[in-house]
Amino acid sequence: MTLLTLMPLLFLSLVSAAAPPAGKAPAPAAPVAAEPERDDELAESARELEELRKAREGDESSRAVDRALEFLASQQRDDGALVGPKPKDGEEPIARLESTKTGYGMASTSLAIMAFLANGHVPGRGPYGEKLERAVAYIRSFAAPNGLVNHPQSVGRRIMYTHGFCTLMLGEVFGMSRADLDEVYRKAVRLILSAQDIPKGVNDAGGWRYTPDTGDSDMSHTGEMVSAIWVAKGCGMDVPQRNVDRAAEYIKHQHSANFGGFGYRGPGKGSYCTSGSGLLSLQLLGHRNSPEVVRTADALSSEPITWRSAWFYLGVYYTNQAMFQMGGRYWERWRDHSSRLLLTHQNKDGSWPDAQGHSERNIGPCYRTAFAVLALSIPNQILPSFQR
Repeated sequence: MTLLTLMPLLFLSLVSAAAPPAGKAPAPAAPVAAEPERDDELAESARELEELRKAREGDESSRAVDRALEFLASQQRDDGALVGPKPKDGEEPIARLESTKTGYGMASTSLAIMAFLANGHVPGRGPYGEKLERAVAYIRSFAAPNGLVNHPQSVGRRIMYTHGFCTLMLGEVFGMSRADLDEVYRKAVRLILSAQDIPKGVNDAGGWRYTPDTGDSDMSHTGEMVSAIWVAKGCGMDVPQRNVDRAAEYIKHQHSANFGGFGYRGPGKGSYCTSGSGLLSLQLLGHRNSPEVVRTADALSSEPITWRSAWFYLGVYYTNQAMFQMGGRYWERWRDHSSRLLLTHQNKDGSWPDAQGHSERNIGPCYRTAFAVLALSIPNQILPSFQR
């Protein structure tokens, strides 16, 4: 057995109790006991993970990731959120949009959790175990009875953005633990599926956008939800094929054969975010050899992402995953280029700065750093969503 098949056995501590009321301090999670027959496999998995870490000790990317994880851990607040120090009374936060009340703080926390998971750090174990338990519990504390995972003061366009990344993170945790799925996660996934089923016009059917009841769709939100339901399906959740097919149909409608990309709302060249998201989503949905996939991969290869690109970190997160799924020459060239960009611009404290496109300036260093770590960690194939 290999590390990739055994990694799901590493997570023994999960936050599996029902979530406390939104905004209240979450109670510590009770550990999930390991089954006796799994002990040998768990030990072997831990040994293989340690071998992986030793093999990468001299690797520049590995050192950069280690510094970034130390930075993220240092930014945890008392409530468990991984969004940076809480501003003092009368003081404006450095990263205004990373405030937990905007919803971006919950998304940043979920992304930061995934950054740790992608490098083999587990809740309840190891140097970051206690911090990860608190961070997962923080996210779960905002789960509403209808399944929505979102700060109660966050409204408008950030609702599904927050919910999608929180749900994806919970799926990564459960997918790696093989624990029984609880109602918080089940309801979160069901809300995504029900949001897709809202009656929409022909150009929006099959996709998602800002709120669970919106009648329109866009490529950015749709790509995020596709990743969440793909992981949910791997966790054993019931994801009807009709939802999969409708998502794929919507995404194909956003593709431009002329430009070789996916538009934000309608066919077009799109950005690295939308084209990377569309390319990744179609592969996850089973359309790996479709013309839309091949054209987009070729177009991205001919015009790689740059430090000036708008929404650089979200873009490199999606395009790195998409090109990794493509494999071969696509991935090799893209990996070398994107890794060099990220490693060149890392701050001395382990965080990443705003890129020259300035789209992510106000969202904060935890958001940017988490995306950068995830982009660099894809080859580990530890996260369920990073599996080929």
